[in-house]
Amino acid sequence: MNRSKLFTSVLVASGMLAVAGCGEDDVNINITVGSTGTSDGGSTGGGSTTLSTCPTWTTALVQSNGTDVCEISATIDSNQTLSSDTIWALRGNVIVGNGNQELTTPADANNVVLTIEAGTHIVGRTADALIITRGSQINAQGTADAPIIFSSADDGYDGRGEWGGLVIQGFAPSNLCGTPCNIEGEGGVGFFGGTDPADDSGVLRYVVVAEAGYEVSPDNELNGISFMSVGSGTEVDYVQVHNNSDDGVEFFGGTVNVSHLVLTSNSDDSVDWDEGYQGNLQYGLVVHANDEADHGIEADNAGPSNDATPRSKPVLANFTFVGQTGVSDTGVRLKVGSGVYLYNSIVTGFDACLDIDDAATGAIIDTELLMIDTLFNCGASLVADDETATNEDFGADVLSSAVSSVTEVDPALDSNYAATDAAASLAAVADYSAADTADATFLDATDYVGAVEPGETAPWWDGWTIEGSL
Repeated sequence: MNRSKLFTSVLVASGMLAVAGCGEDDVNINITVGSTGTSDGGSTGGGSTTLSTCPTWTTALVQSNGTDVCEISATIDSNQTLSSDTIWALRGNVIVGNGNQELTTPADANNVVLTIEAGTHIVGRTADALIITRGSQINAQGTADAPIIFSSADDGYDGRGEWGGLVIQGFAPSNLCGTPCNIEGEGGVGFFGGTDPADDSGVLRYVVVAEAGYEVSPDNELNGISFMSVGSGTEVDYVQVHNNSDDGVEFFGGTVNVSHLVLTSNSDDSVDWDEGYQGNLQYGLVVHANDEADHGIEADNAGPSNDATPRSKPVLANFTFVGQTGVSDTGVRLKVGSGVYLYNSIVTGFDACLDIDDAATGAIIDTELLMIDTLFNCGASLVADDETATNEDFGADVLSSAVSSVTEVDPALDSNYAATDAAASLAAVADYSAADTADATFLDATDYVGAVEPGETAPWWDGWTIEGSL
């Protein structure tokens, strides 16, 4: 990062939480987890100095050098602000609003706004998670010089599954919705879903989520960021998820749009969607670690049937998926009836580039499953055989399609992850008219392939993402 990294560490043996940084933003504090400080000149728990900035709705964890650590637990039921001069520690599921309860109508939600200042650091331990419920909003607007960071409470950003993650829930549609719509989210985070595609859950801008994905129960982990029926009124731009032990981001239905997305070293799938997700995503850089990874995309339609509506069929434009041969599985895996419109993108370094499973998915090739101006470069094979349909090779149908346009070529990525091969430069700008979920007001019509425009000296991901993650 351009600014100094802020490291936190839990010293389990001593019961102390130490936070240290370097450079002009140095802090060096010691706090006793679970003890409290006061704002009236007194303190408890080790004789450290008084905390001055922890609000009354939090617990002050005692510190000794002027930087307060405030612990948040239970429900936030009124508008609050997390300031950048304080380290905020989550305890358990911190729930913003009451919209994750079973609701009869959207009016039953109490509409709370949680504002997070640029440069703020929020730490979680074990199963801690932040849940923005239906009807409420997160207003997290960092900057390139001062991103908002969510991480675990130990040194650096190299752990996985050390805390829960960020969950955002909304009233946008899902193909699992009943009447009223109350869908139970994985990980014990409560209910989501609704009927408003333009629902607004707030803003995420210059936000980094690292080391999340705690396993709540066997095969039940939280994602780095879970978007549960989040609507298109929500703004998500310049977001990184790093070292998550489950998926980087997962979209459970909804229509939220995302721009400038960085997914690095996540150990399961980097991008996952299901339950009728129909948003737009542009400028995405996915880089797998060399120790553990699964798919670049794993997507399905889910719902009560493979053809349930609304069908999952987002638009992805200008993505670069970089796998690790022998470690990463498939670049793009589509199954259970999921569509996709993939434009101007790169899939490289995976054992296979494309895997399309299930007859319902194969049936929508050339209509709701298109890949336009996309480059494939994978080790063992370009496509994997369908796992459920005998003698079907749906991936090969995409390669031979007269509607899709996929080229097998090494994109020759440079140090910025821009493609330097001539095939990455296009004669015409992208035309999204074939994609019935495309948002022309959101998507840029680019004339190059991949997440980064060739020739840029300072790519858009530089300076705010975790140092060494790319």
